[in-house]
Amino acid sequence: MSCNICHEDYGVSYCNCSFSMCEACATKHLEIKDKDECPQCAKSLKTKHFFSGKICDKDDLKNMSFNRMFVHKDSDPYPGLLCRKHGLAPNEGLDANQKISYSDFVACDKKKRDYVKMVPADLDAFNQTVGPYILLIENTVANHGCIDWEGGGYGYMFDDRTNDEPAEVPTPFENIVDISETVLKRNTESIKACDVFTMKVNDDNDCFYSFVEWGQALEKKKILVLDIDPKNIKLKDYYLFAKQSLLSLENYPFTRRECIIKNHPELTFESYKSYEKFMNHIINLKKGVFSSYP
Repeated sequence: MSCNICHEDYGVSYCNCSFSMCEACATKHLEIKDKDECPQCAKSLKTKHFFSGKICDKDDLKNMSFNRMFVHKDSDPYPGLLCRKHGLAPNEGLDANQKISYSDFVACDKKKRDYVKMVPADLDAFNQTVGPYILLIENTVANHGCIDWEGGGYGYMFDDRTNDEPAEVPTPFENIVDISETVLKRNTESIKACDVFTMKVNDDNDCFYSFVEWGQALEKKKILVLDIDPKNIKLKDYYLFAKQSLLSLENYPFTRRECIIKNHPELTFESYKSYEKFMNHIINLKKGVFSSYP
C-alpha cells in the first residue's frame, strides 16, 4: 500500500488504524507536529515492546540486549555500565526512562502511597520498551569500555571508589531471588502494558520462565513474536509457538503486521512475509515436511 501522505513510497501502519505512512513521512510528521499521534486517529505511533528471554548467555555477554529497563541502586545514580564513554551503552545512549532507581522499582504495591508506575522508554522514534528489568550491581563499570567479554576476561569491573585496582566480578547483574515477588509484579505489569511480546529463545533452550510469560501475553491477547535461531537444535519443538505467533498477527491489517516485523528493534526480517515463511518452516519441520529456509 502506498503512503497516505506522499502517495509514492511504500507505507505501513504505525498504529492500529488504516492510515499508512512511509518511514520518511512518518518521521517528518512527528517532527512537524512535535507530538506523537497518528494523523487519522490521533493515537500513538509508538509500539510498546516487552522482550522476554535471558538477559544474555553467560558465555556471550557481549551480545546483551540494551532494549530493556535497567534498575540501579539509589546510591549509584549514574551506573558505569550504562555510560556511553566508559560503559557498554550504545553510542547514542539510553532513554532516561530506561534507568530506574531501586527504590522506585520496589515501590509497586498499589495499596501504598509510594507506588511508582514505570514509564515506557523510547528505543527510537517508533518503538518503546516496557521491560523486563535488569538489576545492576552497584558501581559496576566496563573494563575501559571493553565489550569483548570472552578471552578470559569478563569485560567489566567493580569500582569501590578507592585507589585500589578494581576486582573483576562474575556478572554485572544482581541476584533477584530476594525480591522475586517484586520482579514478578513488575513484569506482569509490563506485559499488560505492551503491544508486542517478543520471546527470544537462546541456544540452550533454558529460558524457562519466558514460556510462562508467553502464556501471560497470549491470555492478554498481545502480538506474539518468536525470536529463535534457525539453527536451534530443537527448532521444530517450537511449532505451537510459531502458530500462536501467526494467529496473533492475523488479527491485524497487513500494513500493521508489516510494520511490527519490519521495524522490530531486534528482528532482522525484511518483511512480514519473510517472518511468516520462517514460522511456517518451523511448523513444517514438526510435520516432517521438507521446506527450504531461508
